[in-house]
Amino acid sequence: MIIDLIENWRDCVCLLPGLEAGFRFIAETFSASMGDGRYELPDGQGYVNLESYRTLPAAERRFEAHRKYADIQVVASGEEMIEWLPVSMLDVEEAHSEDRDAGFYRGAGDATRLHLVPGCFVVFFPGDGHKPGCCVAGPMDVRKIVAKVRL
Repeated sequence: MIIDLIENWRDCVCLLPGLEAGFRFIAETFSASMGDGRYELPDGQGYVNLESYRTLPAAERRFEAHRKYADIQVVASGEEMIEWLPVSMLDVEEAHSEDRDAGFYRGAGDATRLHLVPGCFVVFFPGDGHKPGCCVAGPMDVRKIVAKVRL
């Protein structure tokens, strides 16, 4: 897992081929006027989901993890808490689905809380259990960019 300011995105693109395509979409293509939905990255490197939703208490959310994709998550507006734990510390709630590239989990320990605000990003790799969409102080409307980069 990596967390940093979006202005530093170029510092981590050497870690994984494809991260650059996801970050370039976020930094150079995304605009607030774009509609929610799925946008393909060039050369089959993955895709980007633009989504709008209301955050919920952490107890109403669940951990997820992926195998085929790394997630670059950026809050465009609003703020949310994302909880993080290694998958090895979580209990399987729903087995990994190859079609959705997601497995779902229950927390089995104290999670690290990541407070995501506009201007920050987080990258989750396989093995990173993450519970996005949690409210900070109370439910809030959020607009989020999630780049799914093929591993």
